[in-house]
Amino acid sequence: MGKQASWFWLVWVFGSVFTSGALANSLVDVFEVKGPPKVVVFEPHRRELSWLPVKVHRLVFVSSTKTPVANNNLVPCLYFQPIWKRSDAGVILLSWWKSKTTKKIAQIGTMLASSGINVLFVPLAYQYERSPKGVGSGNWTVSGNLPRTQQALIQSVKDIRLAATWLLSQGIDSKKLGIMGISLGGFLAALSYGVDRRFRAGAIILAGGNYRKMVEFHASRLPEISKLERGNFTQKDIDRMLRLLDPITYADRRRGKGLLIVNGLFDMIVPYSCGRSLYRAYGREADFVSLPCGHYTAVAFLPYILGKVIWHFRKHFRD
Repeated sequence: MGKQASWFWLVWVFGSVFTSGALANSLVDVFEVKGPPKVVVFEPHRRELSWLPVKVHRLVFVSSTKTPVANNNLVPCLYFQPIWKRSDAGVILLSWWKSKTTKKIAQIGTMLASSGINVLFVPLAYQYERSPKGVGSGNWTVSGNLPRTQQALIQSVKDIRLAATWLLSQGIDSKKLGIMGISLGGFLAALSYGVDRRFRAGAIILAGGNYRKMVEFHASRLPEISKLERGNFTQKDIDRMLRLLDPITYADRRRGKGLLIVNGLFDMIVPYSCGRSLYRAYGREADFVSLPCGHYTAVAFLPYILGKVIWHFRKHFRD
């Protein structure tokens, strides 16, 4: 009886692994992009924290997806390069939800670049300049409109992949390509890391996985979520979208060591358990950091977080 139980356990475990792997492979095609991006602008740009040895360019390329919103069909990026040394390491940087200006994320990009890493900030769909006229930045990135939210997040991942292709065309070593995101940007960074194996390292800040947990947690807190739950969608529709966009769906335990995951113990926006769920999905191989803070009070730990991020990328780009 013991042997039968053991065999049952082995079959269940390996069957689950292969089934989830096949599912992830079938879903990843949704994020497929072809060819390098079509660049329409590459020009010098004003610098934040101008005393740091970093040069900045504005890069604009055509989005992977054509939408009815003209602004959203172009991807206006900022490219930060260290002046004091030539670097072949590159990181894509993604910002938080509903951020109104790029000033703070540009400061983060500048600080990262001053450490010797090329940084490309990529706005998500409907974020910043990409939002429709009269609509706040990010309001359409995640909203109560289920089809539009799905389209926006898929488009964002595809644009991130195009941006990665552009970075590699600029002399970035294929073994030194990383991605970092904060809050909503962290979820998209985790999703992109799982979908695109070109990323050798990732830094997931105040984010994680398990979207179902997020929906349940915010069902009565965020109007975007409560409207989603009250809409004319079946639970099956919602579960299908959550599975498609959840970073956990694409987690490969063999790549866990490439991840740094940072979460706040008292975070009331992204539950701490979401970070732990992503950590477990990658076989507990990631570097997981717990901070005694909430979502917004994490700013007090920004110097520490950036130090950890820089160390993490240096370590994995060196290995």
